[in-house]
Amino acid sequence: MTTPTLSFKDVKFGYEAHRPLIHVGEFSLRERERVFLYGRSGSGKSTMLGLAAGILASQKGSISICGQVFDNSSSVQRDHLRADHIGYVFQQFNLVPYLSVEQNILLPLRFSQKKRAQEPNPSVRVRELCEALRLTDCLPKRVSELSVGQQQRAAVARALMGRPSLLIADEPTSSLDADTRDEFLRLLTQETSKQNMALLFVSHDQSLAKSFDRTIAIENWRAEVPS
Repeated sequence: MTTPTLSFKDVKFGYEAHRPLIHVGEFSLRERERVFLYGRSGSGKSTMLGLAAGILASQKGSISICGQVFDNSSSVQRDHLRADHIGYVFQQFNLVPYLSVEQNILLPLRFSQKKRAQEPNPSVRVRELCEALRLTDCLPKRVSELSVGQQQRAAVARALMGRPSLLIADEPTSSLDADTRDEFLRLLTQETSKQNMALLFVSHDQSLAKSFDRTIAIENWRAEVPS
């Protein structure tokens, strides 16, 4: 059996002592698998993503990415694991406004030797991604000049750069109209499948679930708060 791209085993996390917000007994995400995680605002979706990306450290249990365990790792070690293995599409995109689209897309290669090795021809790769995401004409522009939809696609291209094993998307369709949203989902699933990536997609909109292999409600992982 192949090693899961992402694995949780008996993971507990809470912001107050003895009051766990999340308890994940067992969860794994495999290569090319697309999982949709949904829940209402404040249900713990962002916390779950923080754990999956190693931004937060679990208080109990084990989390691993591509067989490498986050547990007992320093924040610097977790940063390296995240930079090497994960692409992240943030809800607010988090693009650098004074850089061009091309410079933003190339940023992951600055922080990961592994991703640099995956892209021997970075300029060619940028153009491939931008052609797939219909951004070629935007390459020299600053991201501050782009529409919301273009900024979103630039954020996806940046997350795909370096061919990460896992793509995490945090509410990336929340500001899009229905037509743009559906086209975005089609492009996202097409690109992750082409590159054999696992996809963990988080949203409060359950109507998106049909685009994914598996659907999980974050409420299933909410821990009981002791009285």
